Amino acid sequence: MEAPPIDYRSIISQRPGFTRPSGPITTTQTFGSMASGGSRIVKSVTEYGSSSIMSGGLSPFGQNAASTIRDTREREKKEMSDLNDRLASYIEKVRFLEAQNRKLAADLDLLRSRWGKDTISVRSMYEGEIQVMLAKFMRKCGTYRMRRKSLKPPVQTFETAKLFHS
Repeated sequence: MEAPPIDYRSIISQRPGFTRPSGPITTTQTFGSMASGGSRIVKSVTEYGSSSIMSGGLSPFGQNAASTIRDTREREKKEMSDLNDRLASYIEKVRFLEAQNRKLAADLDLLRSRWGKDTISVRSMYEGEIQVMLAKFMRKCGTYRMRRKSLKPPVQTFETAKLFHS
């Protein structure tokens, strides 16, 4: 028996939509911030299924998760930018206040250094004059005491004479 002739023709062509089974895909999102004192919400999405080469490698659920992640990242990026701006303004304010504090401390040191010198110069300027005036006063005081002592006997005689005439 003879084998019939085999007509061999290749039938390889492009597959209409090759799908590959994939494992579970888990996506976790966090909304809110514990640093700001708010509550924290965690959203977990687990997807099972297959991906298709024709659809870009993602199932409709995967595309939804990717867009959710992208949106979350954009929101977090904006929030980080806002927080960065706030931090920059706080740093600028702190630097301004530190500079102002340094200026006030320098002014205070200057005034403290001048305070003692000004009072010493005023004291030396008037101390000599005060000593001269005090010496004059003491001389006049001594003169008045001596005059009072010299006037004491005539006053007593006058008072006794007045008593006798009354």
